[in-house]
Amino acid sequence: MRSVLWSSVVVVSAALLACSPPTTLQPEVDAGPMTAPDGGSLPMLELGTGTQNFAPFTDGQMAQVIAGPQGGFHVWAAARARAPLDPMLIRLTVKVTLNGSELSSTDYRVNLVKNGSAFEWYAMTALVPDPAAVRGQRTTLELTATDSAGRTATDSRTVIPFGP
Repeated sequence: MRSVLWSSVVVVSAALLACSPPTTLQPEVDAGPMTAPDGGSLPMLELGTGTQNFAPFTDGQMAQVIAGPQGGFHVWAAARARAPLDPMLIRLTVKVTLNGSELSSTDYRVNLVKNGSAFEWYAMTALVPDPAAVRGQRTTLELTATDSAGRTATDSRTVIPFGP
């Protein structure tokens, strides 16, 4: 029995060693047009919202506070990035700030998904520890992206939370 098991291990090991090494995927360098419809430059990073797609936040926009299934509260956040940020293994940090005081900070380490000329990630939670404290108050959501080369970009919006 032992020799049959050992023979199986040897055969499987030999098969694995015969495989070619995994290839490393390289991110696309061309991020598409770099100018906005109004002729201005597109930002490297945009803060948005959405659970299945990216919708940009605008300053002063109402932002719904969601009661999560585990008892916490959050606002849905999303990210859109463009070159020169490398979309592979990017670190995203979402912060919630009220009157200059940081209420929460959540880190994500993800590979962004290509969507048209940009790379995106959705369904991030910007945690809201106390919904009553921010409800109806001008609250800052901030998104910071840091890629593997150390390049960093930041975007923030002032939103008005509503909800539970």
